[in-house]
Amino acid sequence: CPVEGSVAFVLCTVENGTQPLEYTWTRQSTLSKKFVNVSEATGGLVNLTSVHRNHTGWYTCSVRSEVNEESSDPLWLEVIFGPDEPFINVTPYTLNSMGYSAIEWDTIFLTCSASSNPPSHYIWFYNNSQIYSGQRFVIKKISRSQAGAYMCLAQNSALNARTKTTIILTVYYLPDGKPTCTVLAVNNYQDVALWCSWQGGHPAAGLQWLEVKDGIIDVMEYSSLTKVKAGEDILNNSTYTCHPSHPALRSDLSCRTTALLPEEQPKCSATAVKNNEYTMLSCSWEGGLPLASLQWKNWRNQPLGNLERSINNQVLKSTTAYNGKDFVCQAAHPLTSDEMCSVRLGMTQSKCSRIFFNKLLLSASIGAQLSPRELQNPCGCILR
Repeated sequence: CPVEGSVAFVLCTVENGTQPLEYTWTRQSTLSKKFVNVSEATGGLVNLTSVHRNHTGWYTCSVRSEVNEESSDPLWLEVIFGPDEPFINVTPYTLNSMGYSAIEWDTIFLTCSASSNPPSHYIWFYNNSQIYSGQRFVIKKISRSQAGAYMCLAQNSALNARTKTTIILTVYYLPDGKPTCTVLAVNNYQDVALWCSWQGGHPAAGLQWLEVKDGIIDVMEYSSLTKVKAGEDILNNSTYTCHPSHPALRSDLSCRTTALLPEEQPKCSATAVKNNEYTMLSCSWEGGLPLASLQWKNWRNQPLGNLERSINNQVLKSTTAYNGKDFVCQAAHPLTSDEMCSVRLGMTQSKCSRIFFNKLLLSASIGAQLSPRELQNPCGCILR
């Protein structure tokens, strides 16, 4: 069998025949099965100066004279060649800038093909380590750890020749869990920030805000998305959808959040605790999203404690200095104008007298005498 690129001759001879003789050569291709005339023939000689794989087939020589016509038995000419550079087919797949990509937990079929005669023998390598022998390599439920370089080596045993090709296979996987989204208050509770996040995964998940009412879709961002809207432009009970996109996403994992006003109005109260030693100021405006901010202030408009959300309790040491003073709880929410509620501290005369006489009885029982300052009752009266 001639090797591709070498020289080969096919000769047809006639033992007896009346001259002149006319030679006709035909070749039956192994692929098309059709008979074609051999253009390289000259008389009884076929001169293949550079054998090609397409020369493979059955050759027949026909000789005709003025008397009759005879044909030879077909002669099989087989050309040894290859292997060509292998081609790797990945199923299923998508293409990316690095090569091929697959979805985590899918079953992936890698098929290697290299034209060769005799047929190629295939060996698979993963990151330069031999892993399999055969034309098709199957990865069941591929994981992210199996991403990397896959090489197919094709061998022609007759020619002791080898060729190879390598692909980079990327494995796409989703971020953990689901997207999370909420409504936040920003810019001193004047505006609303629509916040959505879905961290991790490969590649990073794309996120877009969709307003259910208007169907407006914002520009896509990745992993984390924040959109600020003026509070005055948002109606109560407005719903927004954070829509994720990812090559490995096969179900709807959209996240929805609704901007809501708290229920009713802020509520304020004052309660004596620990036997009237302390006064607890309570302010609440619960519910809603984002949560309302609450800040207590005294009659001088000075803040008491920290700004809190939904509930703000402040404990004051009881003192006559607070008698008749107003304490205001200022409440803010982006979806409405600022609200407030207030309490005025003070003691009734009966309560004042009861506290004073309890103190007087206590001093009498232990034989103590009250100082002029101690004789001042909680209402600010001096007992004479």
